[in-house]
Amino acid sequence: MGNQKETQKNPQYKYASTREKLCFGIGAIGKDAICNLVGAFLMLYFTDTLYLAPAFVGVLFFATRIWDAINDPMMGMIVDNTHTRFGKFRIWLVIGTLVNSVVFVLLFHSFNLSGTVLYVYVSVMYILYGIKYTFRAVERK
Repeated sequence: MGNQKETQKNPQYKYASTREKLCFGIGAIGKDAICNLVGAFLMLYFTDTLYLAPAFVGVLFFATRIWDAINDPMMGMIVDNTHTRFGKFRIWLVIGTLVNSVVFVLLFHSFNLSGTVLYVYVSVMYILYGIKYTFRAVERK
């Protein structure tokens, strides 16, 4: 008992081994690789296939990153206040996976829209794509 009180006064910190660091990083490679491939291809798709103005696409990507900086802490608070029988994270991972499958398909489908309606549709889908990534990345926050 006396040893336990001493440990609480001077906690022993365990540093992550190289193996643990590698395993943690490898666990997110699939999700992050897809996100990076989509990010690299999406501007070309928007400008060369859908013929959206490059300036609009650049502003859209920038504005979405600003929104991402705002909604990440909000999602952190939501996860911190989530209490289910499945734990804090699992429900958000499931929701993120389901939303991901729908948004990912809709992101690359234009429904033959044109003009302002296409710009609004692409904006909403890309912002939802960013929010979806926040749902899927909760296990790392």
